[in-house]
Amino acid sequence: MKRYNKRWILGLCAATMALGLASCKKSGDSVDTLLERNYPPRVYIQADRYSVPVNSYILQHGSAGIVGDHVGYFTIRLNRPSTQDVVVTLKSTVDNADVASAVTLSATEATIKAGQLASEPISVTLDLNAIASREVAEDYTVKVNIESIKSAASGIAISSNLNLYSAIFSKSARSEDALVVGDSDIDFSQVHYFDQTDRATKWTVSQVTEGIEGTNDLKRLLDGNYGTDFASNNRGFSFVVDFGKVVKKFRGVDVRYWADWAAPKEIQLECSTDGTTWTNLGRANLAPLKGEDKTFVGLKKAYPARYVRYTITKPVGRTSVTEFYAFEDVEEASADNLFGGGATE
Repeated sequence: MKRYNKRWILGLCAATMALGLASCKKSGDSVDTLLERNYPPRVYIQADRYSVPVNSYILQHGSAGIVGDHVGYFTIRLNRPSTQDVVVTLKSTVDNADVASAVTLSATEATIKAGQLASEPISVTLDLNAIASREVAEDYTVKVNIESIKSAASGIAISSNLNLYSAIFSKSARSEDALVVGDSDIDFSQVHYFDQTDRATKWTVSQVTEGIEGTNDLKRLLDGNYGTDFASNNRGFSFVVDFGKVVKKFRGVDVRYWADWAAPKEIQLECSTDGTTWTNLGRANLAPLKGEDKTFVGLKKAYPARYVRYTITKPVGRTSVTEFYAFEDVEEASADNLFGGGATE
């Protein structure tokens, strides 16, 4: 029975193919005519990263300038070769008018040679020197499309759904690159832990990332109880500590974790005197401190600060912060509490 069905199916397929071929032959349609009817010639844009949904380029703004991938590429293509050169004009736009002049195309016209399918690559370049004075974190979206066909064989048109190259250049806020990690890099004869025993009454915690565990009690990072925490699973988070006054020579923080395996791999530290304008002090790689349940993050120089934002940029499977301390230059501490001692172990 199975053999009979197989032969019957094969016979039906052969008959169908024969009818199709006969129909094509009868109509007299050539291959070119069929292509023209079903796949009309179209010119379109293809990004160098066409397999990803968004062409994203990351830029880090440090004290020495901006570094990162600031050049994108695309080509102009045909869905099938043409017997003549195809020349198109290009138009670009930038969503931020203040930096529009910092973006340039390597060409405003593109040519696909006769018999070819693609033009030479065209670059989109963001001039990093032109945005070096812009200290805040920003995204610059660049869009390029085929504006018109300047020269081409009759019948070639611009694709209606593949006529866009879009790139997002994401620049971080300018960093002071001021962080040093580990107590071996900090001269504790030159710093003083302030408000060590009365943090819970003088300091406040706010702006904790939504959804983080432990936020029902915002004082738990200041109460000296190592059994309570802010925690998350495979997710970074941030919080802001308000010292209640401007510390003129803030020099760093001492943060404790539930255990060594609960410490993040990387953090970012920011400070502010008014809670509105922030200084990005930089990011610190904590991975080398494996085996430690605390992190001393000091500053290469002192900064005035009332508010400190602590952001976990690279979490671990279970990240758990239990206590938060801060220190200042000794000369800033009052004479009656100099060398008040390190945070309780």
